[in-house]
Amino acid sequence: MNKALLIWDAFWRRRSLWITIFFTVTLGFLDDNSVVRLLTLKHENAILEEKIEKYEQDYEMAAKELQQLDVSQEAIERMARVKLQMKTDEEDIYIIE
Repeated sequence: MNKALLIWDAFWRRRSLWITIFFTVTLGFLDDNSVVRLLTLKHENAILEEKIEKYEQDYEMAAKELQQLDVSQEAIERMARVKLQMKTDEEDIYIIE
């Protein structure tokens, strides 16, 4: 019994340390807004921002292509030949994959 009182007394003297440790563990790792969750969300945010940049570049390229299609007949023919694999009557097309 004396040993139990000594342990309790040692715990009680350092109660602020134990309370600090408890709240640090609870808020740092177990809570919904924990540090681990925050780091995970920051990583996901960085990945999504990279995707946004990629899609913005794709959009700009598509907008330039569309503008060229509105302006020039040669761009329409090039698009038809390359992407739609169309040909004129005098041509033969060989597709190698």
